[in-house]
Amino acid sequence: MSGGPYTSTGHSPEEMRSLEQFLVSCTVPLVYHSDDGHAYIRGTGSFFSIGTKKYLVTAAHVLQGIDLKQLAVPEAPTKANAQVWTLGGFTMYHPKEEEHDVAVVLLQDDDFVQLISGSWRFLSAENVSPTSR
Repeated sequence: MSGGPYTSTGHSPEEMRSLEQFLVSCTVPLVYHSDDGHAYIRGTGSFFSIGTKKYLVTAAHVLQGIDLKQLAVPEAPTKANAQVWTLGGFTMYHPKEEEHDVAVVLLQDDDFVQLISGSWRFLSAENVSPTSR
């Protein structure tokens, strides 16, 4: 390759910084407030927008065995000492088959969606590509 330094991935440092910024903007830490008063990152998820509906998508095992009303997300991806906000009203969906480790949370609290929309990137169907089998 010519044209300057490249990382081991074959991408330029500028491309890698752009990719990192994109991933940080759409990889949401899921903060859980346990009954004993401690808060910790339970896992990560991503926000999706499909039509007028907004969703949080994560691995199903991240949400198993917890009270989802105690799950929260930071107000912004990179803000130091960011506040965390609970999801508000929601409906959770997951496959009946346990081998599919995915959970989809329909976000139904307009105030919550408005709060996070200015800081977090919502992915769409255009960001998802089909996989080959």
